[in-house]
Amino acid sequence: MFLRSEPICLVTSKHCNRNRLASIPQIRYTTDPSLYAIMDTWWKQNYTTPPNSGLYLDTMETCRRFIQKNLGWSILPYTGLEYFADDIRIEPLYWNDGTAIERETNLYYHPRKPQRKAVQAFIDYVQQHI
Repeated sequence: MFLRSEPICLVTSKHCNRNRLASIPQIRYTTDPSLYAIMDTWWKQNYTTPPNSGLYLDTMETCRRFIQKNLGWSILPYTGLEYFADDIRIEPLYWNDGTAIERETNLYYHPRKPQRKAVQAFIDYVQQHI
């Protein structure tokens, strides 16, 4: 079941200029391979040199904190970033053809298979509130 779509954003400190990205460390965090593919494709469409990939972190939250301290930049999904808009620069990204770069969030379950009560309650809640 489709839940929503969210923009993928370039996230930098307030002091970072997009023209300097190639010289600033890119911060990557543990995420799904599809987001890595988006990051790499966007970079190749916009820059001729490889990114300065130097920092690999375990969570998006740690990544965001490093960015706040001006230790690098990253490409992150928008979810949760709105609460930090005063501390970091958030720029939605676009493919070269002008299409917004977005990622879908879906809920996968087998509708004919009986679910545990807690799982079914969650599915019912999500269906009522989307």
